[in-house]
Amino acid sequence: MGSDDKKEETPLDQLEQVKETVEKFIKPIAAVISAVLPILIKYGSVLWNFWKKLPKDEAKIVIGLAFCFFGGLYPLLFAAFQAARSSGWDSMIEAISVLTNEMTIILEEDKKDNQKDEDGDGIPDVDEISNKEFVLRKTKLIVTKVNPKKVSEF
Repeated sequence: MGSDDKKEETPLDQLEQVKETVEKFIKPIAAVISAVLPILIKYGSVLWNFWKKLPKDEAKIVIGLAFCFFGGLYPLLFAAFQAARSSGWDSMIEAISVLTNEMTIILEEDKKDNQKDEDGDGIPDVDEISNKEFVLRKTKLIVTKVNPKKVSEF
């Protein structure tokens, strides 16, 4: 009778366990994204502006050097680069620019939201709420601050 008394886990029980596990990691992941994304945006913009200022010949040299140092990945890298150039390079760059601008807006609003103390106890509200409330709060922030017309164009 000992092993028959165990309740068998259903897929819903397993899904609930996964949800609880993911909720535990949401705040740390959000903190890492909030710290890393501005750095990526900043240096990505610097590199892109440098790239745009390069004369065509120097740009070809940079591309050639990059291909040389990727060894066995050369054919794949070259094919991906050529496919991107022939099938929408300009629209991809424009889409990345729009998404970067939208992410910057969201990151600034996130900083403001992280400092809010609506109950006046001296502790930011995001540090006092549960993981589930945190997910809902940040999702609402993203949904209300993103310009859907800009994002859906691409």
